[in-house]
Amino acid sequence: MRDKAPQATRSLQVFLFLAFTGIAASATHAQGHLTSNPTAANFGNVEIGSSKTIQVIIKNTGSTTAVVTRENLNGDMYTVSGIKPPMSIAPGAKVVMSIKFEPSKAGPEPGSVIIGSGKGFFPTALLVYSLSGTGVAAATLDATPINVSFGSVLVGTSISKSVQLENYGTKGAIIASASVSGAGFSTTGLTTPMTLAAGGTKSFTLKFTPTGTGTDSGTITLKTTFGSKGLTLNMSGTGIKPTGAGSPPPSGTGSPRSTGTGVPAVAHSVALSWDASTSPEVVGYNVYRATSPSTTYAKLANSLVLNYADETVQAGTTYTYVVTAVNSTGEESVHSGSVTAVIP
Repeated sequence: MRDKAPQATRSLQVFLFLAFTGIAASATHAQGHLTSNPTAANFGNVEIGSSKTIQVIIKNTGSTTAVVTRENLNGDMYTVSGIKPPMSIAPGAKVVMSIKFEPSKAGPEPGSVIIGSGKGFFPTALLVYSLSGTGVAAATLDATPINVSFGSVLVGTSISKSVQLENYGTKGAIIASASVSGAGFSTTGLTTPMTLAAGGTKSFTLKFTPTGTGTDSGTITLKTTFGSKGLTLNMSGTGIKPTGAGSPPPSGTGSPRSTGTGVPAVAHSVALSWDASTSPEVVGYNVYRATSPSTTYAKLANSLVLNYADETVQAGTTYTYVVTAVNSTGEESVHSGSVTAVIP
């Protein structure tokens, strides 16, 4: 009888790999005790492309010195300053840690700052500080027109133009303020602060009342919350003298010089100008006028050029003008935007 050959013994070997990252939360060694105020940084909603900073007071409330050897920041959209390891914080001492949140995409963004002490792979966590913030799509404002030209306006009169503000972003815009610069320019119909919903529009009026002859320029700047750039509109206009004004009467007469036609000089007039139509079929323009309080427009004149002077206005009256483009068959476009002239 043959002996059985010895059988090989099989065994299963299990290799367990452990990976350790970060800072251990235990505090087995004598260390200071760090507290924070506020206890967590909640940045709320911050527009993409802008930023918000929160300052945190860190205090050692323990009885021994806290030796900070590490600072770990979690969260790609956060930056931290004020903590520069290695550093020591004596009992009762305070340091300021500044945390900035600068979102690059929409949505919530969690994060944390871990301040630790010790060496090796398992330092002690002295403070674990939570971060939270949400990136939101910027409110995007635009205006039509963005550049407002009032043309030539008689000194002593004024012309108003309507502007439509639009928020074509995906988030409501809070317009915190509207500031106007430039001599003779003003605005009405825009009360701040105000909220303009996403996709919403708001009409307001810009007015030019020249304080003298010559060209003036100005701006109206709309500022929004969350640190966005807002919107700036440019304005321009030229003050001109009324017809017949500026020439002294003949010596000793005390009255204006006659024009030689027997018709006295016009006391007031309104100078209108407009941009050319982009249609190649347009051969001219019709000018329409409404006399306040009526809103019904009556045809005033036709013009082959891009301006017209209304010399039939009456003192103490408010007029509103629109223009249409006309083709060779007499077909007219819809009314242009309106302008208003107030005759003193």
